[in-house]
Amino acid sequence: MNETILLVEDDAHTQDRYTRALKAQGYAVRTMRGARAALTYFSAIDTPPMVLVLDVNMPEVSSAQMLRHLRHNLTLTEMKIVLISADYHARREPDMKLADRYVSKPCSPGELVRAVADVLGNPARSA
Repeated sequence: MNETILLVEDDAHTQDRYTRALKAQGYAVRTMRGARAALTYFSAIDTPPMVLVLDVNMPEVSSAQMLRHLRHNLTLTEMKIVLISADYHARREPDMKLADRYVSKPCSPGELVRAVADVLGNPARSA
């Protein structure tokens, strides 16, 4: 099984913490700092990652736009999406329901690992 995670997070420190925690649990992690780079990546690949971890408040492209694009792309409909955000009210936006899980920031790396494991159907795999 391809347990690759794409982590799109614009804060370098947060991205590093989450990447280390996910890798420690055996996940292959690819990182990007912006939504536009992630959209370019998705248009160029044949096999999507199993999970996209996406910071809601990203520059360039709104997470709502990105979610709509990803969920309407037939090759990406099986990909799980975990949203992370410090904006509690963002989870109430209609497009946020297109994600499989919503995690409020600040969240520990362990909380993120548990969310990823849960969407993959493996809740026992956690930090």
